[in-house]
Amino acid sequence: MKKFIILSVITGFVIFFDLKITAMLEEQPTPYDVQTNGLPPLPKSPLIEKKFPEITGTTLENKKITLPQDIKGKIGIIVLSFKKKSQKSVDLWTNYILENYSKNKDVAYYEIPIISWFYYPISWFIDNSMKRHLNKDLHSHVLTSYGRVRKYIQELNIKNLNTSHVFVLDKQGKIAQVYEGEPTQAKLQNLRLQTNLLKIKK
Repeated sequence: MKKFIILSVITGFVIFFDLKITAMLEEQPTPYDVQTNGLPPLPKSPLIEKKFPEITGTTLENKKITLPQDIKGKIGIIVLSFKKKSQKSVDLWTNYILENYSKNKDVAYYEIPIISWFYYPISWFIDNSMKRHLNKDLHSHVLTSYGRVRKYIQELNIKNLNTSHVFVLDKQGKIAQVYEGEPTQAKLQNLRLQTNLLKIKK
């Protein structure tokens, strides 16, 4: 009888602690939550894991760049804009990215105004105007692209032309994350998480 009581008590403790540990594990935040202080995860874009479309342009330092091939082996942060109304959003992203990644040799950042080929004959005027109005530190990061605007709108699933669109690329040129609109705490923390993960990813 005593053995039965002792066995029952031990079994009860085992079940109790098993349930307690299970509950604790269920309460543990996901890795994303740990990194973002519990902020809700961002919606997953259908573009993730897809190859970023080829974009060729010239920086304000007059250097021709073709993305993503010219930054292969680096993490890419690409900010696209389609209309002047998006400039405020673009500037907010640019300020944060340059402040936090400008000295990071593992990261390549480009701000790309996507401009219709219709304006190519006066591209020199547009580019020179940008040079005059932008800080010189930005000249190597601003890449003007004149071409088929509709192509990029379709391939990158752009819905709102009046705001910025940020694409984080892995070292092979595939899209790892997408952000639309002005930076928020959740987006910036997610950006830090993404770049840290991509840095150690082969």
